[in-house]
Amino acid sequence: MPDVLVWAAFAAGVCLVVGTSMSIVGALVVPRRVDSRLTGVIEALLDRAFLLALGGVRSYGQRDRALGWQSPLTLVVRLAAWMAMLVLGFALVMLPDTDDLGAALEDAGSSVFTLGFAVPHGGGGQFPAYLAGFAGIAVIGLQVGYLPAVYAAFNRRETEVTLLVARAGAPAWGPEILVRTHWGTGGGDSGPVLGDLFVRWERWTAEVAESHTTYTSLLRLRSPRTNSHWLTSLIAVMDAAALHLALAPGSDPKITARLMLRIGFETLPG
Repeated sequence: MPDVLVWAAFAAGVCLVVGTSMSIVGALVVPRRVDSRLTGVIEALLDRAFLLALGGVRSYGQRDRALGWQSPLTLVVRLAAWMAMLVLGFALVMLPDTDDLGAALEDAGSSVFTLGFAVPHGGGGQFPAYLAGFAGIAVIGLQVGYLPAVYAAFNRRETEVTLLVARAGAPAWGPEILVRTHWGTGGGDSGPVLGDLFVRWERWTAEVAESHTTYTSLLRLRSPRTNSHWLTSLIAVMDAAALHLALAPGSDPKITARLMLRIGFETLPG
């Protein structure tokens, strides 16, 4: 293989490894939303695939059960894409030492997946092999730590959504919250009960805004209950707060209802 092509491939491999590493760190380590072309392409392709697959399905229950697989599949496909890009990138980096793409792919795959079935070809291939092994271990370790954090945030989100079913029905509806609270208090003072609800959902909304920014996969993780959804639940609580302020502006809770609406308005556009 001509030297020009070999070193051009080496430069492309360095760029591929650096770009993939930045995508991994941005998705799994940086505590804010970091846009990645790779993640965007994977999400767009899976969106398209699910839309085509469910085009003829009219039952909401069937569509919901099928879409429940989308976010987990996105995580798996993204991990597979990262590993494949690291293998290809390190293979191109090792190409000047092996001068054979097949041997370079064998060395990179053995190192990235830490299998150790291949001894690096060429005299200078050990250092890239060590880097590839470190990268493979780091990606797997970060992903293993990432999943429990995502599902812990998911469980915290869904606990309040499930608790709201008794107050708002399924799917959640703002007027239902006010009616059930009024009946539950026997037509008495429902202010303390509503105030407690609005305070809890103000904090819940802030936690959801933070966790969904840090773990964008949560946006596509659907609730276990078919007719429940975190977004419709949030809108229902905001509706209840807005209706209370509009219909009974002089009765408590006034401040907590306004604060709930404020945090909701700030969260939904994001």
